[in-house]
Amino acid sequence: MRLLLAPLLALLPSSASASDAYWTTKWDGPCSSSCNTDGGSGVSASGTRPVAVQCVQETGLGANDLYKLTDAECEASSKPSPFVACSLTCVYISPDGSDSNPGSSAAPLQTLGACITQFGVDVTNKFPDDVSTETQLACLMKGGVYKQETGAPLAGVDHLLVRPASEEDVVVIDGTDALEGLVWSESAATEGVMTAPLPSGTLRPDLIVGGYAIQCAAEDAIADPPHDDKVGWATASPPCFLWDPFEGWVANGGPFSKDDAEAYFEEGSMEWGAEARLPWMWIDAGEGVLHVDVERAPGGILPVSVVKKNAERADLFLIQEESHRIFVEDLNFYGAGCCGAGPESPVSTKKSTDLRLYNNRFLYAPPTGVRLIGTANTGRGMAGYVKIHGNTFEFGEAVVTYKGTGSYVTDNYAVFNSFEARGEYSFVGLAMRSCFSMNTLLYNGDKGGHYNWAAGNHIAENLVIGSNFLGPSFDAAVFHSLGTAGEGLLIEHNWVLGPSLVSFARLDTAIVTQKEDANRYVTIQHNVHFGLGIVLKGYNHTVEHNTGSKMLIVADWGDYIDDHNRQTISRYNAHTLVQSRGSTLENDAVPG
Repeated sequence: MRLLLAPLLALLPSSASASDAYWTTKWDGPCSSSCNTDGGSGVSASGTRPVAVQCVQETGLGANDLYKLTDAECEASSKPSPFVACSLTCVYISPDGSDSNPGSSAAPLQTLGACITQFGVDVTNKFPDDVSTETQLACLMKGGVYKQETGAPLAGVDHLLVRPASEEDVVVIDGTDALEGLVWSESAATEGVMTAPLPSGTLRPDLIVGGYAIQCAAEDAIADPPHDDKVGWATASPPCFLWDPFEGWVANGGPFSKDDAEAYFEEGSMEWGAEARLPWMWIDAGEGVLHVDVERAPGGILPVSVVKKNAERADLFLIQEESHRIFVEDLNFYGAGCCGAGPESPVSTKKSTDLRLYNNRFLYAPPTGVRLIGTANTGRGMAGYVKIHGNTFEFGEAVVTYKGTGSYVTDNYAVFNSFEARGEYSFVGLAMRSCFSMNTLLYNGDKGGHYNWAAGNHIAENLVIGSNFLGPSFDAAVFHSLGTAGEGLLIEHNWVLGPSLVSFARLDTAIVTQKEDANRYVTIQHNVHFGLGIVLKGYNHTVEHNTGSKMLIVADWGDYIDDHNRQTISRYNAHTLVQSRGSTLENDAVPG
């Protein structure tokens, strides 16, 4: 029996039999050994590592593309142990250290880059076995703020663990720089407000003022090719949000009006009242001016700290070719992200695999967000494994882009990202046969959802509220799949609630899509979606046991397809509105 670990698209080859099943192992966590804090540089310790043991069978689509079987279908006597012996090389880092130090606890290095280049194992041109006996390098970061990380390249690095040196150590990766030399003067428009010109080209989401950041849903138009541009945000006065790292949005308890902020700070034409929702600071990106209401600013005095995200420190490190088993956990990122654009070579032997982010917090991430990309190959099914688990993403722009066959994106929390809409979807899944599950997405802005690029994925048990809740109505969705990327997609047991002006699930085609390139074999079941609808294009879908606001079944759309949803089954659903685009009668009505 084959289990649905993530939806599996390919049919079992006719030549397959039980004898084709075998056990495989994948390391399932770092080496559990404790490092000796009194040891010298590169001190080694022994311990055990958990490994995931699975009974599998090859699909014939690549070495990383496997069916997961039940354990009974593999030989029980040959099942590997769920733990293996391991060894750990422990190297310490501190903001107060020096890269000329030996890396001991008493004399730590200063940068992660030095830890990797001085102690990393070079595995170039050698893809290690899943359970390797090679020593894991632990770059152990002592508590403090790290501002020296400049995106160390990871090429040919294997078994790397990056984490705090102890549970008591709070590590902050700071990707910002202070804006020095700001010249403050009294506002000519509003008494009590001080202003300072900003460097040319400074954008609103690039700045953090007094530890707070501001973002506005203030686009004039949104490009939507091949359609006409959409009008700007569907509110009379596009709101802005001031974000406190500990309290969420702050401005007298909620969002404030961009128009009112402009009237008060820039024109001095609005009197301050207790009922008004105005921030204590405002960034006029058009004029390049920062405004601060001194009386209401935290601390009530100038100069208030002003920092800007540094694009050169946007990533903690850069994953490049042939880097395997990279594990980053329990770090705090401030104005910074991880882990680069991935390998440059499309050659399959140059890919990087088993890339993991666990329990990190990303606050005010840069436009690139977090990227875990294992290959430059654009062929589906060619990437290595990625796991992103238990992370928090707050008030950034893009959230996560990941590319890895059989990946897991689970138990993450993303709130108030993507307002300035300089990027793609909040989550971009360039992954095949992967699982996006148990995530919480709250009030993310433009395209605040998950884009599904490759086939056979499983999207389940996510809570999504208020994606794209400010508008405009847009040909996008919380879960969006285009063309053959939808083949074998399973969307189930999600709760997706408005307000929103995009769809809950959209199985899409372009105007020029040919029949053979349309979505097929998608299952959407047991979802609750109020305030958002379902849009169905393609063939052979099953849509059942859903409760929500709307379902649109497309029959005739595009230059080449006039029989969308042939052999689609829709049944046992409860929707406020069900519509079709084009008659479904010509090609037999959709059952249900």
